[in-house]
Amino acid sequence: MVFIQFNAEVDGSFIPLPAKHVDTGMGFERIAGILATTKNFTQYTQPTSNYNSDLFTDLFQHISTLCGQRYGATLPQTKNRHEMTAEEQRDCAFRVVADHIRTVSFAIADGILPGNEGRNYVLRRILRRAILFGKRLNLKSGFFASLVDPLVEKMGSVFPELRAQRDIIHKVISNEERSFERTLDRGLQHLEGLFNSHASNKTLTGEEAFMLYDTYGFPVDLTEIIANERGFSVDKAGFEVAMEAQRERARQAQQKTVIKLSDHEAAKAATRFVGYEADNLDNYKTQLIEIVEANSPQGPCFYAVLKESPCYAQMGGQLGDTGLIEIDGQPFRILDTLKDDAGRFLHQLERAPEATLRAGAEAIVSVERSRRHEIERHHSVTHILHWALRKVLGTHVGQAGSFVAPNYLRFDFTHFEALQPEQIAQIEKLVQERILENHAVRWFETPFDKKPEGVIAFFGEKYGAVVRVVDMDGFSMELCGGTHVRSTGEIGAFKITSESAISAGTRRIEAVAGFAAIEYATRQFNELHRMAERLSCTAHELPKRLEHLLEERSKMEKELRALQQKQAAGLAHELVAQAHTQGSMAWVISLVDVATPEDLRGLAAHVAKQLDSQAHVVVLGSKIGESASVVAICSPEAIAQGVKAGELVKQACAAIDGKGGGKPDFAMGGGKAIAKLDAALKALMPSI
Repeated sequence: MVFIQFNAEVDGSFIPLPAKHVDTGMGFERIAGILATTKNFTQYTQPTSNYNSDLFTDLFQHISTLCGQRYGATLPQTKNRHEMTAEEQRDCAFRVVADHIRTVSFAIADGILPGNEGRNYVLRRILRRAILFGKRLNLKSGFFASLVDPLVEKMGSVFPELRAQRDIIHKVISNEERSFERTLDRGLQHLEGLFNSHASNKTLTGEEAFMLYDTYGFPVDLTEIIANERGFSVDKAGFEVAMEAQRERARQAQQKTVIKLSDHEAAKAATRFVGYEADNLDNYKTQLIEIVEANSPQGPCFYAVLKESPCYAQMGGQLGDTGLIEIDGQPFRILDTLKDDAGRFLHQLERAPEATLRAGAEAIVSVERSRRHEIERHHSVTHILHWALRKVLGTHVGQAGSFVAPNYLRFDFTHFEALQPEQIAQIEKLVQERILENHAVRWFETPFDKKPEGVIAFFGEKYGAVVRVVDMDGFSMELCGGTHVRSTGEIGAFKITSESAISAGTRRIEAVAGFAAIEYATRQFNELHRMAERLSCTAHELPKRLEHLLEERSKMEKELRALQQKQAAGLAHELVAQAHTQGSMAWVISLVDVATPEDLRGLAAHVAKQLDSQAHVVVLGSKIGESASVVAICSPEAIAQGVKAGELVKQACAAIDGKGGGKPDFAMGGGKAIAKLDAALKALMPSI
């Protein structure tokens, strides 16, 4: 508890408050829970709980209806789940599900989506924990999403964002449920096997916990809950070691170039960027700090570190500038510009210097303007794209990464499902409208705590005390350190080329702008006309022409299937005529020529149908592509006499270096040794 009594002044003195109070930290829900438990402070026999308030009553009732069990309001007497009674475990599951639907729904309404990093992963862990506890109550697939409506009905009047985002909350949870349930059962089966193998020491190793996380999507705390219920522990330290080993493998896979700079004071200073203004892009004079040699996977590289630079260094998804530099009379092409953790710009030179270059020498830098402008077009349009995505899809959309090059862009964003064609068209239309309206683009620096209302800052990004705001006539405002066009009209054109998923809850748009968009449209136009020429029609006639061709193809495919069925029936008749009869049972074992495994199965069925009046065994083999296939069908009478299709196929496939099997009445298999197929089929005859 905190006793609030004084106001602390700037000079360190304390002035008594006119109204003193006590901060218990309880909050309204805890008070409501106490009131409900004590019957308005008249009974004190039961332990108090937030879950006793009527805020949870409707949710508990809905869960009870779904699972057919009653919430008993029991509280566990132990923290060890394997020591809880069945009733305590049931009520705990009720509380977890009810609490977590509230947490997840409010978080999604605030724009947070389940993901694999940071707060997004925390949300995913909470959601998956709720699904696991729902399984304890035998709740069916989709139960968690069904709790959104009763929650909104209960709390939506006080929290209108729940009502506004109801559909999005429901879709996000539904997608997450489906995704996790695909691996949950298999993960639980694997975990059961681990429990059996560790029955003596009652501990899951860190590697095993990591495998459950990596393969089945089990957060380690979820594994720990399940293990605790069975009286097991989890080696969390070992899990962290395995996790770090995976991160290290990812880092090594990137094969980064390690650049070692001098440690003298001048080399430690960050490079001042002067390239926002167009006047500084040509023949900008600065000083050389040092030349650095580094080894990369492609060989030795040389970098110039300057006191100031008009070249933008790669960061924030924007590629670094290229250009020309002259140092002490020696000219070089700048192949790339990078930035290290200390803020120093590293200008990659095309070759080694011909002579030693002294620190302090004059350097004259010119940025490759045309390339920079194309990069600016693509960077500025990502801001408009971000605005359009939030307009069309909802304010839950947030940037999750980007890459800006001279000829294309990638934009990763948080969203829970694939975009529909009409949504992509609407987004493109909004972006193109803002381009053609030629809005002014301006940027300014401001203290972070005084940034304009409505400006978009990215969660998890580290911002300094002073930030740079890029403002597009007020409709888009983002904190951004990159370079941009001066007006949206400079972007010229925009076209989305693809939209895809890169992970659960994260989508990626690839697009082109400026000249790249014009080139893309030209390529598409030319390809369209080439197709039209091949089909002897105009580009406008292509849809009808294509529709006609598809109808013709469908008609021919039907005719072909009818012909193939007729041929199969004829071949089946021939095979039946060649059947070998032993006692009361007919045997058909033959090598045939068909195109696909489906054709082979169909032919065997035709033969079996014609032999349906008597006991029969059908075994057919065929060389299909680069492998051999075998199918067997046995009638009930044959099975009763001990002949089983699965065993026949298993024997034949073993002889052709393959494997196969199935049920007593039907089996299929195959192998790679095509040359042995005929002999493998004949070898079945002695077993008759």
